[in-house]
Amino acid sequence: MPQLVQLGAKQAPAVESPLTLEMKEFIDRAIVPILVKQYLAELDAAEKLAERGGVVAKSPRNTAALSGQVRP
Repeated sequence: MPQLVQLGAKQAPAVESPLTLEMKEFIDRAIVPILVKQYLAELDAAEKLAERGGVVAKSPRNTAALSGQVRP
């Protein structure tokens, strides 16, 4: 099997993350599921709108409207 060799490629220096292990675990357990749920809700709303023949614009206002977060 041929091997790929990159000439001049340098390995990036290891940079320590400012996040602690506990913070990373919290993000994985609490924040990521919320973001995924929100993304799936917006995707579902956009698909329903597309099925009805609507146009989905890529703007923060329309994204908020699709997710039901628009406040008067």
